[in-house]
Amino acid sequence: MYKISLLFALMLSAPFLIAQKNAVPSLYYPLPDTTKAVSFYNEITVPANVVAKRGIYIACGFDGGYLGLQFSKPAKRKIVFSVAGSGNTDDKRVSDPVTLLASGDGVETQTAGKSGSVQSDLLYAWEPGVTYPFLLTALPDSASSVIIYTGYCYMPDLKKWKLIASFKVPRSGQAFHQLYAYHELASGANGRMDEATMGGNQWVQDERGRWAELTKGWLSGNTDGAGSFNRTAAGKKPVINWAANADSAVQAEKDRSAIFQAIREGREDTTGSRDGVYYRILKEGTGRFVSVTDTVTVFYKGSLLLDGTVFDQTKEKPATFPLSRLIKGWQLALPACKVGGKIRIIIPSGLAYTIRSRSKAIPPNSVLVFDIEVLEAKSAS
Repeated sequence: MYKISLLFALMLSAPFLIAQKNAVPSLYYPLPDTTKAVSFYNEITVPANVVAKRGIYIACGFDGGYLGLQFSKPAKRKIVFSVAGSGNTDDKRVSDPVTLLASGDGVETQTAGKSGSVQSDLLYAWEPGVTYPFLLTALPDSASSVIIYTGYCYMPDLKKWKLIASFKVPRSGQAFHQLYAYHELASGANGRMDEATMGGNQWVQDERGRWAELTKGWLSGNTDGAGSFNRTAAGKKPVINWAANADSAVQAEKDRSAIFQAIREGREDTTGSRDGVYYRILKEGTGRFVSVTDTVTVFYKGSLLLDGTVFDQTKEKPATFPLSRLIKGWQLALPACKVGGKIRIIIPSGLAYTIRSRSKAIPPNSVLVFDIEVLEAKSAS
């Protein structure tokens, strides 16, 4: 394992990578100024003949961190996700430190550096020659000057996505920029990956959900000096199945324990459950029971079970939507309520937004609580 100081010394900045152009091949992907990327997808395959004694192979690098594979010895292969801090120090304390919002099972996170930079590591026996897709998302909030970065890796052996970690970074609020792939040259000529290997299947997604393939870039640190990079479009747009969660069984047990603890402590109460969703009727309705095929008109308030933070709610006007289009927890529990009634439902993360970084107010793996008043329910027929 790298010492933390070395890991963070090698991190992040484009100037550092450019200064090392004779040693480090890096591939940068310029984005138009009009593109506000919120997701960066890349696939990485490390050939067996380039695995160094020590090396780091970054699939998703950006001005502020990186996500990829690390190799120090066969027994210590890892997935790594590092994010730079932006705080100042005062009496050895970091102001505005990076906050860990969530992490996957088995992931360890450490803080290093006076700026409060963080790194999450997952021991994982990744194999040379196998392609590993990575996804990095960014949720900027210019109003509060923070940004939330969340990193994922697809596990080919499980055919599922693994949450690595989600971080809230203060004193920032910008969307992705300076995207790159970076393959560390750690031991002489060993570890070098050529441009063809680095140029796999890269995409960015904008805030409207549209994917755009990255086929052009520029190289620094290649043997022939910096230059342009072009590849043939693969046309393999990412398809992210959030229900395929590598930690689903472990997380379901954690959610169940959190819900039972809240009940024991008197913070919540239930009168029943449906397929893992707990509910309590707050007010009996006088109409018929809601059907999952209905279009419902409701007042609602959503909060986190963890600390009661309200992340969304209706105000003066109710909301109307087809129940079948909402998260599974609503579909399972709302039919326990009659029209005119009010219900509180507690939804485990697996029946809500799972490992998705849904919004700046809903971290991955969040158990959600909704108070819902059903004003009307119209059948589809």
